[in-house]
Amino acid sequence: MKAVPHVLIVSSPGAGELHWSHDFAAAIVAECRRRGAPTSWLAAVRRGQRLPEEPTAAAPTLLPVAITASPTRVAADTGHLALELAVTRALRERPGTVVVHVGIGARGSPNVPWLAERLGARAFAVLRSAEVVCHRGDLVECTGDPCRDCRSPERCRWCCSGWWNRPAADDFRNRSDLLAASLQACACIWVPAAADVAPLGDFGLTARVCEVGHDAAAIVARLLG
Repeated sequence: MKAVPHVLIVSSPGAGELHWSHDFAAAIVAECRRRGAPTSWLAAVRRGQRLPEEPTAAAPTLLPVAITASPTRVAADTGHLALELAVTRALRERPGTVVVHVGIGARGSPNVPWLAERLGARAFAVLRSAEVVCHRGDLVECTGDPCRDCRSPERCRWCCSGWWNRPAADDFRNRSDLLAASLQACACIWVPAAADVAPLGDFGLTARVCEVGHDAAAIVARLLG
């Protein structure tokens, strides 16, 4: 009989209010438990955020994100040492773990899938393409107009500048490179709609790793299959 793997779920801090990835992570945890798969949940949260109580899901390990949710803090949002250490520790303690990063690209560490792959785990991601290709997460410029070029570091630098802070163009280049490299380590990336596939292709990801569907039960079936 095939052994049931341990599933490690990571959710993301987002840009302000409680991020959608936490509810989705809770649904994955609940489905894993229903199927008898052991799970752990690492939740990256902003200061003051409280996850909704989910009686059918395992209590998450909360990992606060110290920096403020400002679009000017591009470089600071490309690392979360506490989360990365927790992922590393969990994978060393449980070889054969499956890792799912929900909401990758939403102002949290881009390094989770890469770490998982390097430590011998199968890595997966559940995401929204806008949060990957756009640091603001919505493909809407600071003026309120639709974004016309999210692949221009200079334009992104202008869009994410504040009154006192102005990120460097290289911050956006580094963010894109880190996310693209990490997502390429994934066995599968789930997106909510077919329209999400093309932006990820422009970002440097091959369509073969992308699947359309944000259904927790179907995702868990793939993880445990």
